[in-house]
This record gives sequence, C-alpha cells and structure tokens, in this order.
Amino acid sequence: MQEEILGQEQGQKQGFLPVEVKRIMKSLVKQGDVMETALFHIAIDSMLRSSDLLKLRVETVMYQSGAIKEVFSLTQSKTGRKVTIVLLEPTRKWLKRLIQEQNKQFGDYLFTVNGLFPIHPNWYRRIVKKWAKFAGISNVEEYSGHSTRRTKAMFLYRRGVKLGTISKALGHKSLTATILYLGIEEQEVVNDLRQNSLWRPEPETEKVLKQHSLWQDQGSYGQSRSQQVQFEQETRIKRVLSPEMVARLESLSEEELQERLGTN
Repeated sequence: MQEEILGQEQGQKQGFLPVEVKRIMKSLVKQGDVMETALFHIAIDSMLRSSDLLKLRVETVMYQSGAIKEVFSLTQSKTGRKVTIVLLEPTRKWLKRLIQEQNKQFGDYLFTVNGLFPIHPNWYRRIVKKWAKFAGISNVEEYSGHSTRRTKAMFLYRRGVKLGTISKALGHKSLTATILYLGIEEQEVVNDLRQNSLWRPEPETEKVLKQHSLWQDQGSYGQSRSQQVQFEQETRIKRVLSPEMVARLESLSEEELQERLGTN
C-alpha cells in the first residue's frame, strides 16, 4: 500500500507532452549542452527515478567495445526490483558523444559536477524546471524529477500500450500503483480491460519499448497543447470502438457524419 500512496503523490507531477519534448530538444541543441541533452534523452527513454538515473555509470550503458547498449537491465535502488531499459538510437548517439567529448572512463558516472561527483537530485529538479520553461510552460512548479519518468509512461499509455507492459517498465509492484501513478480514470481502466484479452499473446516489454519512440516525428508534434489533448481523445475513442466501427466512421463524409451524430 505504501508504494500505491507514493505513486499517487508523485504521479501528480506533470509529464511532458510530445510537442513539449520537441521544444525542449530544440532548446538543448541550440544551447549546445551535450550533457543535458544526453541526460534528457536517457531520462525519457529509461523512465528511471532520479535516484537511479543520476547514479548511472559508463559501464552500465556501454560495452567494453565502446558500443552503447540498446537493452540492459537495472535493479532499482528504492524497490530492489529489476527493470528493462531500452535506449533508442537518438539516445545512444547522445550518450556516445557525451562519453567521447568528456573522455569518460568505464567506471565514471555519466552525469557529473566538475567531472567527478554525480549530479544531486535537487540540482536535477532545477534542471527539469528549466526544461519546462524551454517547453513554454508557465507553471514550472508542477514539474520535477518525476516529470521525465512519467513522460514516456503517459506517452505509451496514450499510444494504447498495455498497462501491464508500462507497469513492468516502471518497475511497479502492481497495476494499482501504475493506475494511480498515471492518474488514470476508472472508465479508462474499464475500456482498457475490454480491449485487452488474455487470449491474445502479450508482446514482450522490450519489443514494445523499441516500437514507441518520442524521438521520431509524430503527427502531433507541431500541435498546441489543446490540439494534442483533442488528438489523445480521438485516439482513446478508437481504442474503445471496434476496428470495423472505426473504419465505417472514417469512410463517412463530414456531412454524413454530422447527420449520423445529429449535429446539423
């Protein structure tokens, strides 16, 4: 129960929308800070708590050959549970650049102050608030270290990825913790349960994380927050309706659709 309560409290911190992720990336690349750019990428991809994220070492993400790992496992310091981390190609590229430019050795921390000590979580919270400003967000107090952990989790959920897969990726003990963490409404849970069947094989967590990338150009990247919310609502409707019903609705002209809905 303690984890569920903690998940609910920390889940109140906002995550970034895809359009906001793109704005942050543009600002980071413009200011030329390789460490922050690499940190932002791996924070999103890994969905780790800041306590684990900031303790990552070169040997955790890189093979002896110098290649950056695409997939690796990590035991969470808070819970002792193992999670699967998938680093997508843009993240691997920035990590490689960071390690090379800062001449980091195999046992060094990835994200350091003065090249020695790992970044403190308090400093990381300030960095995240700065990223929120880059995204054009006015109330940056709603964002903290948990915002990057929550960003991809919410992105995966909006893309229709199963709660069980997201829960495993976050390292939660139960689906209840994930539901509270994401702030999912009861009706959404009912809809998801209707759509997800035990009779269909569940994809492996690793494969799902590879398929859904925040670094690829999404159709909703250039949209405003209100347009993004509308896009998410339409996506949820499609998840509730059968594929046949969705196809029938999409085949209707705007006039026919309005007539069916009684909006003329």
